[in-house]
Formats: sequence, structure tokens, C-alpha cells
Amino acid sequence: MYNAGRNIHFMHIRIATIDDVDALVDMHCAFRESLQKQRPTRGEFREALRQVLQRNSARVLIAFLDERAAGYATFQTSFSAWSTSSAAVLEDLFVLEGFRECGVGRLLVEAATQEARAMGCSAISLDTNEGNEPSQKIYRRLGFSCERARWNGGRQIRYDLALDDGAEPNLPNPLEPTVPLARP
Repeated sequence: MYNAGRNIHFMHIRIATIDDVDALVDMHCAFRESLQKQRPTRGEFREALRQVLQRNSARVLIAFLDERAAGYATFQTSFSAWSTSSAAVLEDLFVLEGFRECGVGRLLVEAATQEARAMGCSAISLDTNEGNEPSQKIYRRLGFSCERARWNGGRQIRYDLALDDGAEPNLPNPLEPTVPLARP
């Protein structure tokens, strides 16, 4: 494996294809294990990756160092009414431990940014764990910010709600109004 002090002979990044599923599953499992999680399983990752690779609105980029898979980045695009164009969300960035500090992560983010721009996106966003300082350094160096000028400053905060955890949320059904709607 590589470390920061070793020369890299050949590195390239390309859009992943269905032929890369095995390498992508291996890297997703390594990511999962680094988070000390049990799921998704290899089979669940395989099926999910097959679906992602078939979407026109998604890209998985895979990095190779000397023909060995070293990392990946995944992003999805959607139309934004606020920017009146498409925007991308970088969902995953992962570099195998032995290939870190070689510039792979930075190059994957740069490649995702270029690909999103080529797809007509006017912006790319992401979220990361506040304790993930190595990734935050990459993002800041590349110009990413938590501040949004169009909202008159202030940090963007992401909220999540799990919909598949088996628990029944105690939320009203917006499709069944509790008060009769007024009719004109």
C-alpha cells in the first residue's frame, strides 16, 4: 500500500461502470467497517450500487493508483428552483486507508466538481462529520464553505429523519387534514 512518503507511479480517476461493482463493494465495506457498522451487507451494497450506476442523475467516480482501486466519490444531481439550474450533492467520499495522504481525496472532489459542471450543475454541496478534520481541510482548500451568501450569512445545518428504522414516527399525515379545508 501507499503512504505519504512513497512515489505514486500512475493514478487515474474515471466514471465507474457496472464492471467496477466488486471494487466499489469492497471499498464501501471498508468504509462501513471504519464506521464500526454491520450494515448494509455486501449484497445490499451490490444491489444499491447497481441501481446508482444506472441513474442518469448520479455519478460514481473511482480512483486507481497503479491500477489498484484506491477510493471513490458519489454524487447525485437534482434541479434547484433557487438557482434555476441543477445542483449536485456529493454523498460519499472515501479513500482506502493505505492510499490516504496521497492526494486521492482532493482529486476525487475536483473530478466530481468538474463532472457536475459538465452535467450543467451550477453548484455542488456536501456534508461531513464535524470531527472529520482531514476531509474538512480538503473541502476548505477547494473553496467549499458552510456559509451561504444568499441567506445573508449563517452556517447551513443539515437535519435528517430516518424513514426506514422500523419506528413509527409520531407525525401527522399531511394528506389527511385534521381541519376541514375551506372551499372557495
